[in-house]
Amino acid sequence: TTTTTTTTTTTTSSMIQWTKAEDEILKEAVHERIAAGEDLSKAGLFEGIAKRYFAGTGRTALSCRMRWKWALDVGLVHGKWQTHEDNLIAKMAHEGFGWHHIAAKLPGRSGMMVRYRCFQFGDLSPEERDDRQIGGVGKRWTPQEDNLLLMYQSKLGNDFMEIAKRMNGRTPRAVEGRLQRHCSNRI
Repeated sequence: TTTTTTTTTTTTSSMIQWTKAEDEILKEAVHERIAAGEDLSKAGLFEGIAKRYFAGTGRTALSCRMRWKWALDVGLVHGKWQTHEDNLIAKMAHEGFGWHHIAAKLPGRSGMMVRYRCFQFGDLSPEERDDRQIGGVGKRWTPQEDNLLLMYQSKLGNDFMEIAKRMNGRTPRAVEGRLQRHCSNRI
């Protein structure tokens, strides 16, 4: 009896099962490109792989890239995040650095992994996080913070970095997101 192991990757449109055979094809295709000296960050690389190896299967360049980056790339560190990684992510996110800039300081972690981890433990500075919050609870916005946020936006416009400096532990991304999702109907 043979068993096929499948795992799932999410694309923007649907959930598609990846088979072990498809994983092997993708690994082989990526390794061929690496052996040919191609850069994996090159635009169009995964489009070529999707067209050549997965035509007619529903696999897109995005789904191939995501599968590689999230599951198959042996250079990535999978598993438990270390405290020093969480602290660096929180510090750099609070300072307004982008996900890929933060990932560059964390060997084996991708920008997508850093983004996901940051959203897991909330938009807090290292001083304001505790072990409970790293698990995903995060600090909730209060009505007072919403009022301050609106006041700062009226004075500073959409300078999220400057607003965040005045919001005691909120990152520029948290400020922007809160304004877009929760305060836009009050403006």
